[in-house]
Amino acid sequence: MELPVTIFTVASNVFLGLLTYFKNPRSATNILFALLSTILGAWAVSNYFSLHAADLPSTLAWIRIVLSIVTPMWTVLFLLVLVFPGDELKVNKVLFGFLILYTILTSGVALSPYMFTSITGTLANPQPVPGPGIALHAVLAIGSLIACSFVLIRRFRKAQGRLRSQLKFFLFGIVISFSLLILTNFVLVNVFQNTSLVVFGPFFTLILVGSISYAIVRHRFLDIRLIVARTVAYVSLLTILAVVYSLGFFVIGDFIIGVTGRGQLVVSTALAMIIALSFQPLRNFIERLTDKIFFRYHYDSQEFLKNLSVFMSVTIDLKRLTGGILEKLLSEVRITRGAFILLVSHDHDMIEATDFRGYDRSPIITASEIAQFLSQKNMFVFDELPEGLPKEIMRKLNISLVLPLIVNDEKVGVLFLGEKQSGDIYSQKDIKVLEILVPELSVAIKHSKEYEEIKKFNITLREEVNKATGELKEANVKLQELDLLKDDFVSIASHELRTPMTAIRSYAWMALHKADIPLSDKVEKYIIRVLLSTERLINLVNDMLNISRIESGRIEINPESVDLVSLVKDIVDEVYYSKSTERNLHFMILEKKIPKAFADPDKLRQVLLNLVGNSLKFTPIDGKITFDFFTDGKVVEVSVKDSGVGISKEDQSKLFHKFSRLDSSYTAISTSGGTGLGLFISKSLIELMHGKIWASSEGIGKGTTMTISLPVASPDIIAHPENYIVKAKGEVKGLEPVAI
Repeated sequence: MELPVTIFTVASNVFLGLLTYFKNPRSATNILFALLSTILGAWAVSNYFSLHAADLPSTLAWIRIVLSIVTPMWTVLFLLVLVFPGDELKVNKVLFGFLILYTILTSGVALSPYMFTSITGTLANPQPVPGPGIALHAVLAIGSLIACSFVLIRRFRKAQGRLRSQLKFFLFGIVISFSLLILTNFVLVNVFQNTSLVVFGPFFTLILVGSISYAIVRHRFLDIRLIVARTVAYVSLLTILAVVYSLGFFVIGDFIIGVTGRGQLVVSTALAMIIALSFQPLRNFIERLTDKIFFRYHYDSQEFLKNLSVFMSVTIDLKRLTGGILEKLLSEVRITRGAFILLVSHDHDMIEATDFRGYDRSPIITASEIAQFLSQKNMFVFDELPEGLPKEIMRKLNISLVLPLIVNDEKVGVLFLGEKQSGDIYSQKDIKVLEILVPELSVAIKHSKEYEEIKKFNITLREEVNKATGELKEANVKLQELDLLKDDFVSIASHELRTPMTAIRSYAWMALHKADIPLSDKVEKYIIRVLLSTERLINLVNDMLNISRIESGRIEINPESVDLVSLVKDIVDEVYYSKSTERNLHFMILEKKIPKAFADPDKLRQVLLNLVGNSLKFTPIDGKITFDFFTDGKVVEVSVKDSGVGISKEDQSKLFHKFSRLDSSYTAISTSGGTGLGLFISKSLIELMHGKIWASSEGIGKGTTMTISLPVASPDIIAHPENYIVKAKGEVKGLEPVAI
């Protein structure tokens, strides 16, 4: 009786452990479970030999081996409890290191006389004498069981559903099997020196294995079909190989060759080589055959989820979406029936739509009953639910699974699924597929519902949009007409203003410089003021005319290669002789070898004159104006830096706008005034030439730098200038001169 029990125990433990490991070699739970099963198998074998030793010294040796093998079991069991049923082992490194070292030490001591010093009694009733080292094993065993029980009980009290049931069976197996093992193999042996019940040790491990196996079958911790299929495959494989080897040896050795001795060794070697070469192909063949039997309705979960994801991404119509998902689910997973129950978005007490397959009519359910399944995001499995209202509703509707459809706490509805067509429970793979599917499905249905709402509103919206569009078109036509009138008014008014202003300026100049009679200081002061005010007004009129022509598209941009250094020198020469002597200004040109720019020379000259004019206005006596150049091969830059009053940081963003007179900038504090339009005109012209312009200053009193960036006149640009040419709309107008 002892030998069959031992063989059965060893086979069950080792086989189940290996199959668990190969199912998911990366899972910490699977690895530890396989290791525990292997230790239990090794313990059963060594325990058998300890009971059937030839003499007392051999019995003592085997007892020490038994205790050495059992020692790691307590540590592995504790780690398994910590990780179960997860895939990653998360344990404090210090604790983990201590457990490993303590286990190795205790296992080593178990082989020494310190664990059992000697043995007395008879061979039928051996009585090992415990030594001081037995305390190490006792601490490890008792501590491990207490810690395991504490962790399992605490997790069990907090767990719900499937995990709670798994922990319940795990806890039952540990408490019963290890209580009996400790009683018969530790307490009776070490306290009462009684080994008569040690023979029942292997039987008690079956309680633990049976409890975990029950959790496997009933709660999908593992898929039992894989175990059964691989069992049949490997048993068949071993049987075939054994038969082939036996028949081959018998037929070849006795009937064909008729050799003995060394000849038998040759035959055995040849048959071993044949078996080695045929093992893998034969194994693959048998596994494929058993898979067809046990996994007849197997489906590729990744491919299935991919197809569903593609379908959901391209389907926006709600009816097509729910109907298509139901058909694919019921067909691929082989489910008898299914139904979607969707709630109104703004009122969860109302059912908006239903879609079903496999039912004669739509399931009858109220919104309050649906609310029972929307209190959590986890699915409801009928077999795992305690008795209560949710289970009563599922029983009434004859459904096995309920999947809540929730998106960011917004309750979309539920998906009901009936039992499998085969009558089997939903496998772990089925559950995993549904868990992955539900979040994406919930979002897809939510979007489809929103699309339905938008579609219902679309007709009214289209009418309103058409009406508003018509009104906007009419308003746009009127605005265009008004804009045209504005441009005409500005142009006409500017012309009409410039004529008398020119006359006033001329007469004021003649009165000041060509008067027939001497002028008093007071009169001369008044005439100067008239002359300056007239000049400013003429400049304003010119700037307004330029803006009108730019915005109405009446100017042309005819770009060509421009030597910026030469252009700057011309402008400096012109300005130097006319303005520099007034305030003793100094001009500096930092000449550099740069490529030519591609720009309209006349428009660029006007922009540079405007920038130099600003620097002249706002640079004090003995100030300095510096021209610098830069290129990166694609654009060429020219900067005009003055030592004037500068611009505050907060006012720099206000530049290049119409009438940009800044409170704290050099424009505002200028004594010579200004129109506030020059930089706006400069920016408009530079952008028409595909360039950029910007200003920089470190603050008030620290000067200002104006920088222009233009495209380099590369051979490719020169060969295709049409991308840079700007044609005038209507009559071509030139720009009024810049006053410096």
